[in-house]
Amino acid sequence: QRSICDQINSEHTDFVNQLNENELLMRLFMDQGARGEARDVLSLLRALTPTSLLETRLLAKSMFENTIFLASFNYDAALIASAVQMLPETLDMYETPRRILYLYTLSLLSFYTEEYETARGLIYQIETHGRKSTQFLEWQISTLRLLTHIELGENDLVESLLRSTSRVIGKHALEFPKVMY
Repeated sequence: QRSICDQINSEHTDFVNQLNENELLMRLFMDQGARGEARDVLSLLRALTPTSLLETRLLAKSMFENTIFLASFNYDAALIASAVQMLPETLDMYETPRRILYLYTLSLLSFYTEEYETARGLIYQIETHGRKSTQFLEWQISTLRLLTHIELGENDLVESLLRSTSRVIGKHALEFPKVMY
């Protein structure tokens, strides 16, 4: 008599193999700089048809991770926006440190593509996890928050954010140049 785990594994083996094969192709194409082919693999992932909740979650996670992966290589605004739209359905699949890392990555990518409102919203989502959870990226998040508010022209916040960012960076024993107004 087969165990439940064996039954589940055998039911999902084909789907998981297809998922793994496409993810491997994506990585190979990206390593070779073949971004067009990597984007085609993303389309192949989209075409997979999950038949269970588990497969649906695996596909959503794979799509999210591979979209971020591809977007980070060429700062593709459409892919970044697509990954941001996937956040609500995928973020709860990750432990807090990885959630924060993905939020930070997307906020940084949004900033690079001049989507400052999106970047600010993602930074605020990071901050809802609390200081202890975000400690490993504290100075980067603080600096990005400052830069985002500068780009948005929110000058009334800049002075206090500059002081706050200086404290955070100083706490992490990094040199921070004095900024003159």
